[in-house]
Amino acid sequence: MGKEALDIINAVEHLDLILCDLSMPVMSGETLMQKLVEMKCEIPVIVISGTNRISDLDRML
Repeated sequence: MGKEALDIINAVEHLDLILCDLSMPVMSGETLMQKLVEMKCEIPVIVISGTNRISDLDRML
């Protein structure tokens, strides 16, 4: 799903918001966020997760 999200982000002209789960198949939410930073993406992102590992959340911040 992360790969599909990147394809959509690159294909559309405007997005207001990205919702991102940390746990996704093929490309994790963490990897997606890294790609968005590399792209200098300015679209606001809300990251969601059911994880109870604080270290996962710390990396996303």
